[in-house]
Amino acid sequence: MKRNKAKTYEATFRGRKTRVTIPPRESVAYSGSQTDVLRDVLADCLSPMSAAVLANAITVQLKTRPWEATVQSQLSWLRDQLTEMVGKDRVWPLCQEAGL
Repeated sequence: MKRNKAKTYEATFRGRKTRVTIPPRESVAYSGSQTDVLRDVLADCLSPMSAAVLANAITVQLKTRPWEATVQSQLSWLRDQLTEMVGKDRVWPLCQEAGL
């Protein structure tokens, strides 16, 4: 039976060179798209109020500053994801509740 040799890289630890094993990448059991994965992570980490405040802040920045096209596109995408998480009709009421 042939064993797979573990991949390693060289690193310095406490002033000495050593070989460090690269752990195998775990397979992702999630079958959704990357957008779905990101939205789930954001929903787990942010309250609806925080998501609404961030979406509002991005909207304000997009209206008040000229951005490079790629940055503008990516910020618009993130704002849309955050808005979709809380619901378009709930963004402003949540912002007001947060004190904006």
